[in-house]
Amino acid sequence: MSEPVLVKGVRLFGQNGLYDLHFEDGLIASIRPAADGGAALMALPGFCESHAHLFAGGVALGQRNLSGVHGSQNLRAALQHHASITPEGDLVCAFGANYDLLGSLRPDRHALDRLPPDRPLCITATDFHCAWANTAALTWAGLLHGAEVGPGSEVVIGPDGLATGELREFAAMDRVRRLAPSGGRETLGLSALEPEGVTEAERARDKAILHRALAECLRAGVR
Repeated sequence: MSEPVLVKGVRLFGQNGLYDLHFEDGLIASIRPAADGGAALMALPGFCESHAHLFAGGVALGQRNLSGVHGSQNLRAALQHHASITPEGDLVCAFGANYDLLGSLRPDRHALDRLPPDRPLCITATDFHCAWANTAALTWAGLLHGAEVGPGSEVVIGPDGLATGELREFAAMDRVRRLAPSGGRETLGLSALEPEGVTEAERARDKAILHRALAECLRAGVR
């Protein structure tokens, strides 16, 4: 919970006089006539375009958040721990990575190969429009030698003719992410596609993920 905040001497749009705004947990708790003079700041209605991808967000709750991780040693420690609690044979997934995760050089499969060795790994960037996969994941997905993934997306190829590990946009990223236990179904809604051949057990798993995402929204005060 955040500290209460008092903003004194505010002019409200469409109202005469000055008011004091009392904030609690980031929300206006009360508006009262100003106790004394103030700077006569103008308070206008605000608009914030916020949205949530519940299914994808629910899947991410089971992945390693790398938003505060920088440097190869810290990254290795974070991923080794997450790999240790990821069932053997499953894709090791992380998200929230900054583009300077490994300093001035962009992550590539060679750098990722040194992190959790012999485990397929996919790291999604903080903007969710780019991902990096290691050699094991690229090979599993059939992308090591590149692939056509449609306009606007790209499997980046290096000078050696092999994939660098960088996957740009959803069509490229999904070729790896569909190997995860979620089957990549969490992104199909973006293109209004219905998954095929989903078992009852997979449906139940998907519903549990959505339930967890809704519970997290409720915990954060989103109703």
